[in-house]
Amino acid sequence: MEAKNIIKINILQGYNCIIEKGSLSHLCDYFSFDNKKVLIIADSNTKIYISSLNINNAYTYIIAPGEKSKSLGTYLSIIEYLTNNNFSKTDILIALGGGVVGDLTGFIASTYKRGMQYINVPTSTIAMIDASIGGKNALNCNHIKNIIGTFYQPALVLIDSNTLESLPERHYNSGLIEALKMGLILNKDIIDLFNDFKGNIQEIIYLSVLAKKKIIEIDCYDNNVRMCLNFGHTIGHAIEAYEYNNSNPMYHGESIACGMRYFIKDAQLLQKIDKILDNLHINYHIDFNIDQLYENIKNDKKIRDGKINIIIVYQAGKYEIKRMNVEDIQKYL
Repeated sequence: MEAKNIIKINILQGYNCIIEKGSLSHLCDYFSFDNKKVLIIADSNTKIYISSLNINNAYTYIIAPGEKSKSLGTYLSIIEYLTNNNFSKTDILIALGGGVVGDLTGFIASTYKRGMQYINVPTSTIAMIDASIGGKNALNCNHIKNIIGTFYQPALVLIDSNTLESLPERHYNSGLIEALKMGLILNKDIIDLFNDFKGNIQEIIYLSVLAKKKIIEIDCYDNNVRMCLNFGHTIGHAIEAYEYNNSNPMYHGESIACGMRYFIKDAQLLQKIDKILDNLHINYHIDFNIDQLYENIKNDKKIRDGKINIIIVYQAGKYEIKRMNVEDIQKYL
């Protein structure tokens, strides 16, 4: 990464991703809020950053943290809030939080009055690395992850890694799994940065966003090459659903780490990844109910005509998108 304080990445779909420490305090330098109502959506953990945005007279809506807020109930409550406060489609939403806040806000923006602008301000590792760009927005329903969703691009993405300082270690480390995924499929240099992941966090974020940019600009709507970004996610999402009602459920990144391990076919590479997972305190020695995992996989949104695409990694940076019948995935479990 170049030694710059400000990294501006132009996304072909028509917006910029700004990576800059301390940028939260001068968001207004990157976007004009003149003559617009602004609603900041945050959760009870990220509301501490609302005042840092320095946006006068902004409305705020605080949700509970966690996947359960990505629900139709929360969605409808915020839609009602927007209508009660006479928001128009020319006003703007700001997603200030992790992946849940970003997914929810993007989905609201894509559907309220058939589309309004939103700014994505991710505050967690997973949101910065995986969910900051690309335009995927979603809600969960019936314990199925992201079963209701849209493609809808933000007007701006602002990444200020200073917000990571308040992130609990488990959240921080879990989110880094999406960067590890990028290293396994697209840029093996990212893997080497995990020897000092906190010291290298700015470069990990930058290289991960850059890798994803190249993919989404080729295939915005997930029809071919973008499917590689689902590496580990078919089984990973099944694990998330499996663990959903536990008192201490697995986080997204932890589930994806387990899901990726099924499809790394190089023994030395798998050993290297396991060492990284150990350093991140990710528990992957878990006995799952295979029958229950398979039942969850059968509800995967990526299934088309009874078939699903599975990503298999042979070496870092060398992968295959393999299309198979859904029932055939059982031989990998």
